Amino acid sequence: MSEQKGLEGAVGLITAAVNHRDDQAYHYYLDGDLCQMSAQREFLVRRGMDVGQRDVYPVLRSEEDFKKALELLWRNRIAGWWHYHDKLIKYGICTEDEFKRALGIAVKKGK
Repeated sequence: MSEQKGLEGAVGLITAAVNHRDDQAYHYYLDGDLCQMSAQREFLVRRGMDVGQRDVYPVLRSEEDFKKALELLWRNRIAGWWHYHDKLIKYGICTEDEFKRALGIAVKKGK
């Protein structure tokens, strides 16, 4: 993601946080820096997922939605996927070895 696009995404995330009411029905938070969370949110919304907003954090309603989001973020290696190490393992989305391999590749690519 270009620096300009990342900045626009972060500004969009902050704007959404200011304009969005705090919906108590959402409980599963996405993680990362502002640009990563913005990229994750946009990616998931484009795939039809219902992503809410709490402050600057994108959130999902259910554990089932959260697992689906993690699978999509992992499979597509969306920025910040590495923040979910423990949850990716816990939900059986990948193994420890798969995670380490993917992280090694990402580090080599500078991603």
